Amino acid sequence: MSSPRLLFLLCCACAWSASVQVQAQPKPTDPASVVLKSGKNEIQLVQANGHTRKVLIGLPSDIRPGERLPVVFGFHGDSGPAEAYSERLAPYVKSRRIISVSPQGESMVGGNGQSSSFYNFIPGKDWNRQQADDLGLVRQLLALLEAKRLSDPHRIYATGASAGGHMCNMLFKNGDVFAAIAPTKCGMVRGKHEPGDGNNRTSIFWVMGDQDKSYNGGGSAEFENIPVRERLEIWRKFDQCLGEPKVIVKPDMKIETYLARDGIEVTFCTLPGITHAIPRNLAEKTDALIIDFLLRHKK
Repeated sequence: MSSPRLLFLLCCACAWSASVQVQAQPKPTDPASVVLKSGKNEIQLVQANGHTRKVLIGLPSDIRPGERLPVVFGFHGDSGPAEAYSERLAPYVKSRRIISVSPQGESMVGGNGQSSSFYNFIPGKDWNRQQADDLGLVRQLLALLEAKRLSDPHRIYATGASAGGHMCNMLFKNGDVFAAIAPTKCGMVRGKHEPGDGNNRTSIFWVMGDQDKSYNGGGSAEFENIPVRERLEIWRKFDQCLGEPKVIVKPDMKIETYLARDGIEVTFCTLPGITHAIPRNLAEKTDALIIDFLLRHKK
């Protein structure tokens, strides 16, 4: 073969090789590369599936060397930003010396073609989000805080609103990490979120208006929510609570608490006349109750 023809073929081969090269998938974030400091931290984590996720982490200003702090995950509702729960938990980062963790949900494309941030609270279901792994994200964040020796593994908690409340249910169902959870204004998906085999008894604090869309069940064509009274009975039996509940009635809320002998609690806070939209002043009251509830429980 002549030299010019050989040179031409070699050039073509090189061009073809370059054209079919596949870009390497980003590696999951190395905890050593993440810097966390006092106050509000915004980080970008690369997950095992290559997705990059925004997370806000709040740290107290006076962490002592070797001190391990309680961690409270706060999950926003459908379309909400991570800043929503970061701001709600900020007062308690300072006053109760917690670490707040507020992940941003990923975009979901709805039937109308519009996109909104959401969590995948039914693992394996996608909702048009390219297989977002929210369960994996939480595990990665827990590993990060452990690598930094900041978190107390006996005091890990989760709270959230609407889709974020569903996230609390999903995380409990799929792991034995949380000392207590506090889902608010959300349902409990039948066949997916009921406590059972493989779950350890865990304290739970529910908040919901009695005019909320999922108070009496409901849901969608994709999943069914369990009505409040039924889910409360499911949890009462699972946590082996005894006797009648302790009931506190206030002008703006009714709090029912079932107790087990070892201190595990099942509490339901009903907001009379309130729909899915809980007024801010009332949300601030229930947030204070939730933080008190979470922090008195350990694994």
